[in-house]
Amino acid sequence: MENTSLPWFFKKLQNDNQCLLYNGSFSDKITYKIVRLNEASLKNHKENFVTQKRVSYLMAECFQNIVRHGDDTLEEDISDQKANFFMTRNSMGKYYILSGNLIKDENINKLKTQIDQLNKLSEDELKDLFKYVMKYGKISDKGGAGLGLIEMARKSGHKLGYSFKKYNNDNSIFYNQIVLKSAVEPDESNEDNMRKIESAIEFHNLLIKNNILMVQKGDFSQESILPVLNIIERSIIKKNTNTMAMRHLYRVMVELLQNISRHAFTENQFKEGIFSLSKINDRFVVSTGNYILNSHIEFLDNHLNKINSLDNDQLENWYSELLMEGLETENDDTGLGLIDLSQILKNKIEFAFETIDEVKTFFTINVTI
Repeated sequence: MENTSLPWFFKKLQNDNQCLLYNGSFSDKITYKIVRLNEASLKNHKENFVTQKRVSYLMAECFQNIVRHGDDTLEEDISDQKANFFMTRNSMGKYYILSGNLIKDENINKLKTQIDQLNKLSEDELKDLFKYVMKYGKISDKGGAGLGLIEMARKSGHKLGYSFKKYNNDNSIFYNQIVLKSAVEPDESNEDNMRKIESAIEFHNLLIKNNILMVQKGDFSQESILPVLNIIERSIIKKNTNTMAMRHLYRVMVELLQNISRHAFTENQFKEGIFSLSKINDRFVVSTGNYILNSHIEFLDNHLNKINSLDNDQLENWYSELLMEGLETENDDTGLGLIDLSQILKNKIEFAFETIDEVKTFFTINVTI
């Protein structure tokens, strides 16, 4: 598990301003929340309005692609939620949007032919093909793809990347990648595009292997954490019974995300961090990681060790003392949230520090519900 820990993901994504890896079920409400999360990230990084709209549009098309191909090629009882994958990355001035879904092997050649045909068309030819399909409601001789794939190719301005990976006896996962970047930059070679897709497939395999439902890396300022909570509420909590455990899970996620927002090392107005949610058997594991100033290590280390050493009654008394202290001194940084969090956990809070340089340290927290 060492090579799939939160610090491992964080290092692999260190050049990403934003990254979302999502493995599970999709619905209109979930996909809407994911698009909103991405829009919040783009605004925080001051991307222009045209880029924001284009990225959001292409993300929505990818989601429709998952639903469209999944519904058309698989019976409901065959579909496996673990095979549904979505990734968006904003890295080095480029946007990578990738979807993955099951299709029957018998449909691979047709879909491959459709995409290959689209990739041969010029911008004007794609425009003409789109108009033809819109006007006549059928495909012309220039290409066999549907409107969704045509629009992906048109809006991105670059060739569509794809890969098929065998999943079981009759089905494969269809990975479809869109790259959005400056029009003045040269197109990447097919080898480069395949390397990007293989990297995404590696992430997906790791999520499946380690029962990870979601990884989010990016800015965790206050306005950025609400869409993350909304996604989890829609996709995870409401699919389970409304038990006390689910309410505890939501409280834990709120506190840990708030903890990043309050205490993360701030650079260029961003509070960079990473969050993951896993489900192992009937237990959820919530993990967060972020940079902190080295001067904060001693307080956090002492604070968390004390929390782990006290029983619930002792924690409640300490909580009351710190609450009064905070009211008297108008200090919001007394660590009350972590004490509150520990009172609903059956296990101790796991945490670790990894020194980065003379200024900052990478701080991780793991809790099991």
